[in-house]
Amino acid sequence: MSVVTPSVVPTMIDPTPFRRHPVLDCTDVIRAALHDVVDIDLTYMRTEEKAEALRELTTLTSPIEGLRLKVLAASDDVAAEHADKRVADWVARQTRCDKRAAHAQQTLAEALDGRWTRIGGGVTSGRVHLDQARVIVRALDQLPPQIGPEVRRLAEEQLLEFADDFGPRELVKLGERILAYVAPQVADDAERKALEAAERRAETRTRLTYKTRPDGSLEYSGVLPPVEGAILKTVIDAKSSPRRRDQAGGWTDPATGQRLTADQVRGEAFRDLIANLDPQDLGQHGGKPVSVFVTITHRELTTGLGTAQLSTAETITAGHARRLACNAGLIPAVLGTQSEVLDLGRTARLHTPAQRKARLLTTTECQIDGCTVPAAWCDSHHPEPWSQGGKTNLKDHYFACAWHHHKIHDPRYETTYHPDGAITLHRRT
Repeated sequence: MSVVTPSVVPTMIDPTPFRRHPVLDCTDVIRAALHDVVDIDLTYMRTEEKAEALRELTTLTSPIEGLRLKVLAASDDVAAEHADKRVADWVARQTRCDKRAAHAQQTLAEALDGRWTRIGGGVTSGRVHLDQARVIVRALDQLPPQIGPEVRRLAEEQLLEFADDFGPRELVKLGERILAYVAPQVADDAERKALEAAERRAETRTRLTYKTRPDGSLEYSGVLPPVEGAILKTVIDAKSSPRRRDQAGGWTDPATGQRLTADQVRGEAFRDLIANLDPQDLGQHGGKPVSVFVTITHRELTTGLGTAQLSTAETITAGHARRLACNAGLIPAVLGTQSEVLDLGRTARLHTPAQRKARLLTTTECQIDGCTVPAAWCDSHHPEPWSQGGKTNLKDHYFACAWHHHKIHDPRYETTYHPDGAITLHRRT
């Protein structure tokens, strides 16, 4: 009976003992070198030595940071070992650094190690400062997606060369125009497509929201595309421009002496814009031109006391209704004592476009003494209220901006009409 002896495979043992990784040896050397000098008194360090030390230490930070980013980009296994989503989470926890900063550093590390290795090499060699690298990577990542790999390579190489002579601020501008340097034949088309894409994104973000506040006012917020937003901003800024400010650099109401904030001035300009909209240009609602009715009794309309009700359910003062009756696109429904309709508006109550144009030939600004709001922005005002038989003619036609028109119809203020056409307001005592 034969016995089969299993063959034995000898175990191969690496006679070379395990060596510590060179990166860790490097950290030991850096730490030891810093330990030797960190407590040195610099009182007797010569000026030229300080200058050299500053230059060298600043230059050294990039290779050290570059090496750290290389390790960071290669350390997904560290995250897996400790059940973290990203290694940046582990770094933030271990070193007590800001978590957002750690994630930004990992994102940059992955870009330098994967997409833009030439820039990464420039960082580790000390050629590119980390602040420059961030700007360059951002510019390269914003290249249009249709750009081919050869153009991307040229862009990366050109920005690497620019880094030899320019700092981060200059590199931002150069990065925005990099296609014009490396591929002018495609730069214009790429810019056009980028603008079209930006415009499409802006269109999708257009919105307007509003809510009613406890005091009955409406609070608006919204987003406009660049062109329409610029138009609105230009119109609003026309009233709050520096040339309309007082000597203190702000705004003061000339009639009341009240100081106004920039937000208040812009709000008034926006109110003026709305108040002067032509109802005929606002489209149709229920098959008829857009209209707002105000219901008010004859007594309240003539005395200016009491309240009125808008067709949109808001309640306003009778004085406010009288002001709107001067020139707004609002139709008064005047009721008698038995709630019968005495008058459902009449077109003659409003100054006609021709009358406004004629008045603009002689009056260029709000007629409140000291106010510089353009007359084209102003309300048409009847010195004798239309509700009390005031005439709608050129002689009885004044321009008042929305702010001062409110004050004219505010019973707390006394209005004086001067022969030269100026109007002054004084608070009653």
